[in-house]
Amino acid sequence: MRGINRNNFISGDFLKVAFLSIFAVAFIDRLIFLFQPMRYDEAFSFLMFSSNSLPAVLTDYSYPNNHIFHTLLVHMVSKLWGGYPWVIRLPALIAGMLIIPVNYLFMREVYDRFSALLSSGLIASSSIFIEYSTNSRGYTLFVLFSLAIFYYINYVVNHYETKGWIFFVLSSALGFYTMPIMLYPISVAVVWFLFLLKSNVKEEQKGILAVQLVFSLVAIFVLISILYLPVIIKSGFNSLAGNRFVAPEPFSLFLKDFFVLLGRLWRQWNRDIPSLLVIGLNAIFFISLIASKTLRHKHLRVILPALSGSLLVLVIVRRVGPARCWLYLLPLYLGMLSSSLIWFTGKVLNITSKASRIFIFSLLTIVLTMTLGYRSITSNSIVYSEETGSLRSAENIVLKLKEILKEGDWVVSFCPSDFIIGYYFYLYGLSPSYLQPLPRNISPDAEMLNKVYIILKHNQDLKTMLRKYRKPFFLQNARLFLKYEDADVYVYDNSNKL
Repeated sequence: MRGINRNNFISGDFLKVAFLSIFAVAFIDRLIFLFQPMRYDEAFSFLMFSSNSLPAVLTDYSYPNNHIFHTLLVHMVSKLWGGYPWVIRLPALIAGMLIIPVNYLFMREVYDRFSALLSSGLIASSSIFIEYSTNSRGYTLFVLFSLAIFYYINYVVNHYETKGWIFFVLSSALGFYTMPIMLYPISVAVVWFLFLLKSNVKEEQKGILAVQLVFSLVAIFVLISILYLPVIIKSGFNSLAGNRFVAPEPFSLFLKDFFVLLGRLWRQWNRDIPSLLVIGLNAIFFISLIASKTLRHKHLRVILPALSGSLLVLVIVRRVGPARCWLYLLPLYLGMLSSSLIWFTGKVLNITSKASRIFIFSLLTIVLTMTLGYRSITSNSIVYSEETGSLRSAENIVLKLKEILKEGDWVVSFCPSDFIIGYYFYLYGLSPSYLQPLPRNISPDAEMLNKVYIILKHNQDLKTMLRKYRKPFFLQNARLFLKYEDADVYVYDNSNKL
């Protein structure tokens, strides 16, 4: 056997080992949660859209839960392998894994390969990215396409290659086809381009690049129009731009929600990272802004487009949205922290040789990735997350109901339990007729009524829920039947044979 070249291993292969290590950590951490109980948003999206016919997938935008490109992918894999939780989460999982190498390419373009490696490790071990990589929604696709357009907008300016514009257009269109809020990262990319055009481009190239950007934006608009044409024909343009989830808020409420959002973003982005580490990383970031002219320039090249592009669209649409809609900014935050830590470590340890830099920074990445990844999977933040609604005991409840349900029985549940219970009815072949809403004027003596099983989360009160959802109030006489970790099942027996 040929001997191993030690210098070659340290200088080249160790970087590969580090990247493969963080990729393995990312996969293992996500695999652990791939089979977790179904959540509300993904159950709703599957039952309302993905499980339907292909024409319905492509035309029904009655709710923005239909992240159409993601829904299409879920529709395809569920037709192939069934509607099991792990199957319908495959598109989100694959996109969540692809975020890591695309982030590496992007951060290497903006900073350097060590910052790219470390920021990819932080994404691999991020609690919130692990959660959304195992949640059948379009958010990881949204982040993936956002990073892709950020990468390609930097790429075309630095390398002047036309193929970069092609991928920029395709990534933008598919991202928008996944979620219309792709408007935010596209705006960031355009502002980023203008910043780069002013500072990084020769005078004779500026006009050419500007024309290419205009043509690319027109191409994006045309592609998006074609992709959304079935929706516009069937559901109307207002279903996209005028639904109640995107309608502008009164300015006072908008400002209040904006400041609330900032707190939510801080908590979400730093979830399961030790507080001292968060403080230390952000302190190092601010030190790098002051002490390093080179790094300050790179940081501002990230911060200014991200803030101005995002705020521009935010002020126009005047709708804040949930924190998960801003996940496209998290890789930028982690990238700035990573580059600052790499710079600070190099200064403190006085690392000068190339081999030493590769070894130390790769080792730092591996240690941080494994440590934070372990914290993410052991902290219960993902298991008990209510980001998109949960009912962890839903499968056990449905399996029990499957044994005892008879003709004339009804099952009543409330948000977020209703669609989760409905999903497990679908999965185990139970008739959805048991879940039909009770008629509001139904009498407790009605012959059609046998037993009514009422499912409540532990934070829900029976009388309050019956009043809120206008259910027959005689059901308040139901008795506790089954008790679970996070839910109770009550039963009203019309024959009084409890």
